[in-house]
Amino acid sequence: MQRLPHPFPSDEMTLALPPAELAGPLLHFLALSEWGGRFHQPNVLGTLRSAAGLELVQAVAEAWAWLEAQGLLVYSVDGTTVGVTTLSRAAKHIAATHSFDRYLASSALPREFLHPVVANKSWALYLTGDYATAVFAAFKALEIVVAEKSRCTGTGVNLMRAAFHKTTGPLTDYSLLEGEREAMGQLFAGAFGTIRNPVSHREVEYRDPTEPGEQLVLASHLMRIVDASDPKIS
Repeated sequence: MQRLPHPFPSDEMTLALPPAELAGPLLHFLALSEWGGRFHQPNVLGTLRSAAGLELVQAVAEAWAWLEAQGLLVYSVDGTTVGVTTLSRAAKHIAATHSFDRYLASSALPREFLHPVVANKSWALYLTGDYATAVFAAFKALEIVVAEKSRCTGTGVNLMRAAFHKTTGPLTDYSLLEGEREAMGQLFAGAFGTIRNPVSHREVEYRDPTEPGEQLVLASHLMRIVDASDPKIS
């Protein structure tokens, strides 16, 4: 007989799951609870322990810690009781849309792995599953930086070709061999032609977080190349 309430899995599964995966049922349990959206951990875990026992609730406590580390359970400013938490705005969205599995998959890409500008523009969108908008925002930010630093006109593919032209590009690294300089321009232009343009001009459906995550990493890599460039502007 299961001792933890719905929506927790079976007791055996609860003990087997790592904290990150058990955090999903815990989040939904809190969202459905009668605590009015404010949770005092000792009270919540104490209530569960009276029914389920120490071992199971220890697993729940580890999942609770994971939610706090992810910023999904945050300190509540609505009251004066010390230690009271509430679901963050992102957590409420996840609970309302039943999208925890998608969030968990997205969180496998650490924010710190992305260029700060890309992270600031795209991270929240990516975590909530708005992948096409996240990718568009990342490459738009890259486009703006390239335009400002190179002072080249045009947009998208044409801007990249001008900024990184092998013989005249203001952002071209002339210490590279000619073939490498040409390839660099093709890399930037190709990224805009094959990634940025589709999400700009039509509906792009991503099946899971992997592909858009890789595209955010690519945008970050290109942004760092631009950061390291030394503009040759006459």
